[in-house]
Order: sequence, then C-alpha cells, then structure tokens
Amino acid sequence: MKIIHLLYADSGGGHNAVYRVHQALLKKKIDSQMWVINSKLDDNTIKQPLNVFQMKVIKFFLFFAKNFIVRLMKTKNLEIHSVSFFSSSFLKKINNSDADVVNLHWIQGEMLSIKDISKIKKPIVWTLHDMWAFCGAEHYTEDNRWQEGYNFNNRPSYEGGFDLNRWTWKRKRKYWKKEFQIVTPSKWLASCVSKSALMKDWPVSVIPNPIDADLWKPMDKYTAKKKLNLPSNVPLILFGAMGGGRNLRKGFDLLLQSLKKLKNNSKQNKITI
Repeated sequence: MKIIHLLYADSGGGHNAVYRVHQALLKKKIDSQMWVINSKLDDNTIKQPLNVFQMKVIKFFLFFAKNFIVRLMKTKNLEIHSVSFFSSSFLKKINNSDADVVNLHWIQGEMLSIKDISKIKKPIVWTLHDMWAFCGAEHYTEDNRWQEGYNFNNRPSYEGGFDLNRWTWKRKRKYWKKEFQIVTPSKWLASCVSKSALMKDWPVSVIPNPIDADLWKPMDKYTAKKKLNLPSNVPLILFGAMGGGRNLRKGFDLLLQSLKKLKNNSKQNKITI
C-alpha cells in the first residue's frame, strides 16, 4: 500500500505529529510519503512535487487571500482564517500518482481549494488538526454556527462586513457531497465532527498522535528529576504549548488562575508559581 500525506509543511505544530505518523508507517514497511510546500527536514521520503513556478503561484494566491479576501470581514476572532478558494497544481499531481490512499492533514494556505478536494479521485482519509474542515473560514471558534449551519440570522455580534465564514462554509456544503473518512487525535474533536451541520453523518475515528516508544520511555521519577536538576520533594506540573502562554486557547491563563487559587487556599502555602 502506498500512502501520500498531504500537508503544507513538514515541521512545526501539528506538522510534527504528521511526521511521526509517517515514520511509524515506514517502520511497518508501508510505502509512505509526505507531500509539502515548505520543507525543513532532510528526508528523502518528503517530497515537494511542485516546481518553483507552481509554488510561487500558490504563495501569491495565499498572499492575496490573506491580505484582501480575509480582510473583507471584520472579526474579533483572532484565530487564522482560510478560504481555500484558488485551485492549484496539487490536484493533478495527486490524481496522476500511484497512491492507494491520500491522507489529508493541514492543507490550507491555498494548497488545495475546497472544490479541488472534491475532485480527488483517490480514497481519502482526512486527519483533522483543528476545526476548519467543518467550520467556515475560521480554524477555531467559540460560537455555534458550525453546529447550526451558517445562516444570516446566527452571525455573532463580534463580526461585521462580508460574511466570509458563511461563504466558505456554503462552498464546502456545495462541493463535498461524497463523505471522507475523518480521523481526529482527540475525542473532543471527534465529538465536534459528529455535532457539526456539515459532517455529522460522516465516519469519524479517534487515533491519538503517536510517539516513538523506542525514544520516549517512562523512567523513575526520582532519576528524571535528578537529571533535570528539579526538586524531588514536591509535586511538579509541566505545561507545554506552541507559543507558550501567548495563545489563550491553550489555557495557560486558566492554569495560573487555578494554581493561585490553590495557593491562597492552601494551609501550608507552599505552592510556587
């Protein structure tokens, strides 16, 4: 079996999780490749199948989408918005390939248009790394339009101008008539898929992101703390997120509030933040 993983880049954020999936498949002697636009890894199983001109066209369309189309809408949702409107050369490359399965991942950045996705002739598995697939243009949102459908009367009060999210969602509903197999790394995201107006009847499976168990192994806590010069006589909490605490969606502010509350309520008052 030959699998092509399609994603914008091979490193950073969710892209690192895709690379671990790719490496795990290779270890199982499965013919796996990653097709990307931006590549930083020295790995001959990662391909940039488009030529320089084709990639420049995609990056021009991305620039135009971000600086002109997206700005037609005014919103307080500061998360990334993707319209995926412009067609690219990736569609022809995919359909002409000998892949048995195409595994879509983070394919925004005008890498494939919404219409292009509907024209892929290969069996598709789509691994979601955010909410974009069943939302409008937004990658994350706290409103419920993705559950109700993007109507005229349910637009949030913090948005104005052109209804970019409704326009993008309607294009998805128009072109995605055939269901894809959806994979999510968390139960929460799978539940969102099942509740969404767009994908509620689509098949969805939860497959957690893998790690290399030969590299990452449990070890004695005392030994680990000693190696890292950490105190061994107190409980420790580790918080990790791309961007640290700058992105409120990651919840670091909630962790700080909780720890401060525990510290204030603790009789011994030995919590260090």
